[in-house]
Formats: sequence, C-alpha cells, structure tokens
Amino acid sequence: MGDNTPSSGFKFDASQPYQLDAIKSVVDLFDRQPKDAEKLETMLRGQVAAPAETENATLDLDLSREVGAVGNRLVLDRDTVLANLQRVQDKNGLEVASKLFDDSALDFDIEMETGTGKTYVYLRTIFELAERYNFTKFVILVPSVAIREGVNTSIRLMRSHFENLYKKRNITFDSSVYSGKTAEEVQSFATSTNVQIMVMTIDSIRGNAATRIIHQTRDKLNGLKPIDYLKATHPVVIMDEPQNMESLLSQSAVSELDPVFTLRYSATHKKLRNVVYRLDPVDAHDLGLVKQIVVADVQQQGADATPYIKLVEVKNDKGWVARLELSCRKADGSLERRVVTVKQNQNRELSDARLTGNAQYDGWRVNEMSIEPACVDLTLHGYLYQGESIGGSSGAIYKEMIRETIKEHLRKETQLRPKGIKVLSLFFIDKVEGFLGDGSNNNDANGQFVQWFDELFREERAKSPQSQELLPQDPAELRRGYFSVLKGKKGAADTFQDTSGTTKADDDAYELIMQDKERLLDENEPTRFIFSHSALREGWDNPNVFQICTLREMGAETERRQTLGRGLRLPVAKSEGGYDVLPIVASRR
Repeated sequence: MGDNTPSSGFKFDASQPYQLDAIKSVVDLFDRQPKDAEKLETMLRGQVAAPAETENATLDLDLSREVGAVGNRLVLDRDTVLANLQRVQDKNGLEVASKLFDDSALDFDIEMETGTGKTYVYLRTIFELAERYNFTKFVILVPSVAIREGVNTSIRLMRSHFENLYKKRNITFDSSVYSGKTAEEVQSFATSTNVQIMVMTIDSIRGNAATRIIHQTRDKLNGLKPIDYLKATHPVVIMDEPQNMESLLSQSAVSELDPVFTLRYSATHKKLRNVVYRLDPVDAHDLGLVKQIVVADVQQQGADATPYIKLVEVKNDKGWVARLELSCRKADGSLERRVVTVKQNQNRELSDARLTGNAQYDGWRVNEMSIEPACVDLTLHGYLYQGESIGGSSGAIYKEMIRETIKEHLRKETQLRPKGIKVLSLFFIDKVEGFLGDGSNNNDANGQFVQWFDELFREERAKSPQSQELLPQDPAELRRGYFSVLKGKKGAADTFQDTSGTTKADDDAYELIMQDKERLLDENEPTRFIFSHSALREGWDNPNVFQICTLREMGAETERRQTLGRGLRLPVAKSEGGYDVLPIVASRR
C-alpha cells in the first residue's frame, strides 16, 4: 500500500484520488508561471512597471541582494491568476468567483474535513509547486505549539516517503522549526538553493520589535532583522487552521512575511476567501475517508429544557440584584461558567448577549427576587434558592457516561484486536482535580473520575471472559492523564493546572501527548484510556480513537466539530511492514 517508511513504521499512499485533486487544484492556480521566473523578472524589471512599482521593486531587489536570498517570484498578472482560479473552481463544482477576494494579496482556501490527510496534502503540494514552478521557500504558519509539534512530527514521519517519491526529480528539502534563538536558522533558510520548509507559530511574528526577536536587529545578520531574511524570499505561506489567526494583528503579521501567495487549510474556516477545493464532512464520509465514532451521551430526563443555573446570592444594594452562575458563550464560541449580575425588573432573557449569549437560556427570565429567604423566581422553573442549582450534570450522569464508554471500548477491543488494531478512548474533563484528586501523578491519582473508572472497568470486564483475557491489567495501567504542568520552584514538586486548551500553558500537555502519539499505537503500551482537561481541538490526531466521552460542557459547532475530529481518522493496524490504514467504519449508536 503505497510507500513504506522504514524510519517511522507508517506507510503513506501516494495515489489517493481526492488528495491528488486537492494538490492539483492548488498547482493549477499558477498555470503558465515559468520555472525561471526569478531570472526573467530581474531581466524585465523596470521595463513595463509604473514608476511607483519600479521604486518598490528596486527596494525589494536591494533587500534580496543584501540578504543573498534565493526566493520565490510570481510573474503572472492578477487577471491570469483569476482565470486559473475560475477554471479550478468550475472543475471542482464550486461557485465561480467574478473577481479575486483581495487584489492586494493572493489568499486561497482549501477546505478539508478533519482526518482526511490535510497535512499530507499541503506538504506534498510543496514538492509539486517546487517541481513545476521552482518555488523553493515555504513557511508553515500555525496558531499554537500543539499544531507546530503535530506538523513537525508529520514531516519527520513522512520524510522518507517524500524523499523516495521525489528523488528521481532531483528535489531535496530541509525542514526546521523557527525558534528565534540563532541567526543561522533564517540565514540558511533564505540563502539555500534547495526546498526549505520552516514551521512557525503566529506568536513568533505577531507583535513588535520590543516583544519579538524576529523584529530585532542582529549583528550576525549584518544589522538586519530575522524578518528581513524571511520576507526577502517571498515565501509561500501555508496557514494550518487559519480560523485561529483571523485577528487584525495576526493578519498584519502574515503580511510582514511578504508572501508570494498564501494557502489556507482548514476544516472550519471562519472567513472564506478564494475557495479552491472543498471536501466537506458528507463527502468525506461518503468516500469512506473517515470512520464514524461513538460519542457517549447519557441523557437526563428534562435536561434539554433545563440549562445550568445556580443562585449565588441576592442583595439589595441601591436596587435589587441577583448573582447567577450561568454557562456563558466566549468570543471563540466555547462555553464557560461565569457569575453574572441580573437586575430586578430588567425583563431581559438570560440568553441576552449582555448576559450569556447562550441560546439555551431563551425564554428564561428572573421574575422576582427575595432576601428572606434568598431566592429568585425563574420563568420555566419557579423558585431557586441561594446555593441551589438546576441543569448541571450530576455525578450519576457522568458515572453512566464513563460506564457506556468502557462498555463500547471493550466491545471494540473484542472486535478489532484480532485485526491488529489497538483501540483508544478519549475523555475530556472539566477539572484536573476530577482525575488527580489528592494525587500528583497517574499512579496515585484518586479523583472522582478515576475512582469511577477503576470501579466500572472492573465491573464491565468481569462480565466477559474475553475482555478479561484481552485486558487483564490493573485499571491504573490502562488509563493516563495529559494535563498542563505548573513547574514548581527548585526542590518543589510540579503540579497540574486547569487550562482552557488554547493558552501557552497547555503547550507542555500537548507536547507530552504528541511525544506519545506513536507509542500509544503500540500494543505493548498498556494505555488505552486517555484523560485530557482541554479539548485538544487541533494539533493532536491519533487514528485509533474510537470513543469520545465529554465529561464537560461543549461549546459552539466549531468546538464540537474540532473535538469530535480527534476521532475521525481511519484506524491503523500493525503489520510486518509497519502500520496499514484500514477502511473500518464504527457502528452507529
């Protein structure tokens, strides 16, 4: 099946039609671009350009000469690029654009469902662009360390595959992760003649000279800034998960790289530009490119009509007010519980954007308030007293969700172990304490979720002799938590902390689980049940996750799709040559 990659044990199929279509769609955007464009542009520069353009081009040439850059040059005019885009869109059944989204920048969107090989597609697109047009400088821009680690791991795993695929075409490449610690990294990137791939986080370039090394002059760079070396190459910028880099500051940072064009790859674009290719969830499923997954969902009677509300206090301080803990929508669409203040006679639904922005509270209002006793009268419920709450999932609900996940895992284990497939289950929890309890590591963890898991696993395993034979280990050997570490002072123990899943504090947890990505597929590694505090929305994809159990509140559609996307990849099975991808589709539940 495709090319064997001895260094990693993974095999990659170079002939997937939908991936080749996505690659060709991008390459065809620049049809009629000559391979010797840099030499041609230098020769023709100033002959047909307007005075202002000539001045800018001269400055650009001066920087390139000072840096000694070997860069990308695009000599096609905008009309030719637009005509190419229209042909690609028409061929792919997309709405044909009448004009480019933005004349000042060439941005192109590629929409691919999670688990369909997006990273493989854009990495191979690099080599196809290099072969056809001699583009050699590529910057992969990512929104977080988690995704950076994922991309770097993918390059490492696919290196032999691409080397074997393109060695007859005399294309060699180097890859690096930008750190900002040495001048040589950007100097080598800019001056090398072979294909250069640099992976960077948006935070590496977002900011100013006072906060980012990339904007600071360096003696070792002849008094220039690292950003000068990068922009002198006019790199092709590939944005992985660009929906997380849509702020004005981020967009400004991207423009500082002065890209020859930008390719934006995601399953959940927030803002569409020039759409080149689309593989949506329905297409991915119909083509058998992703597996169905089982999501543990235990419903509480009436829960749909009862969103979470807790009365914290009622007071009369220059007017009656009640402080309620509610599930509020954040700017990124996710939910978090916050205490909000509601005034008497405000006649405002709790779903109001000024309170929660959460449609679950449509029709819910505070009618009356009282201090003796402290309570509020809620529409659709009645009286709620101080300290009381409604709508929250109880311990019994969470316990049953864990039980269902274990039951389904054992069923899958029985079904798929003979085929060489290791089954993984993923739990998302709301508090690290729920896993660790009074403990400090996986071995002494005694949180409520751990206690329930160990108890329920023993109960469910005892029901089946086959399960007892397949998984005889102590439950503690089969589960593992991945959380952000709060480093202790010298001599003090490290502790774990709750995080949102989108902050720098999550980086160590992401790096840890990324380092274990391959190990988790090894049958000799006992871990099969993974507990994580954050949603691992992007950056970590293990193909053998079959069950996802969310012991926490879920946010908007984007968060749900990204979270469930952790389990969409087709599973792999151990074979003599490495790992083979199998067209397994999990049963519906």
